[in-house]
Amino acid sequence: MAAYACDPHGGSEAHNGWYTAESVACLGNTVTLATRLEHRGSIDSYLGQHPTLLIEPVYISGNGVGNRLKGELGVYTRYSQWQRNLAKWIRSQEAAWDIAHHVSWGSIDSPCGVLAARAPGVIGPVGGGQVMDRDHYRWIEGATRWEDLRTTIAHASSLNPFARHTANKSALILTVNQATAEKAAKLGASRTEM
Repeated sequence: MAAYACDPHGGSEAHNGWYTAESVACLGNTVTLATRLEHRGSIDSYLGQHPTLLIEPVYISGNGVGNRLKGELGVYTRYSQWQRNLAKWIRSQEAAWDIAHHVSWGSIDSPCGVLAARAPGVIGPVGGGQVMDRDHYRWIEGATRWEDLRTTIAHASSLNPFARHTANKSALILTVNQATAEKAAKLGASRTEM
């Protein structure tokens, strides 16, 4: 399982990443959990307090080109680099996983390192198909240019090699809304579920 944001004590996305891994482990499954180095202290501490939890953390570095970029561009560059490093680590493993599941910080438009595994790839829950109606821009003061860019990216996904690869290689894409499910199908996904 890959969770870019993953912290047992974190909020929103980081907690969701951890909660998904912990829930699967509580069902009696051993979870190899790939996440970022930044989460190591919190995860190791939590696992020390819960020694029977079947989670084997693997900390993947996000180091690479573009680490010094600031703002939104820097955030997505670091995320993409982490995904590349995750794929490289997965290819170096001889482990036979039943499922390779990407659970946090997912978008249908982003690269997905778990698809390098020799196991069925499950992506999601993900978004990336929805766009904001321009009538609602009045509620996002100062962020309209970013929303315009995001909308352009969403509409141009057929040109995005990451989006096509994710859709075509995934055994299952779990989507958070109907717009993303429709987009995944257009990109070639064989199976989507809300």
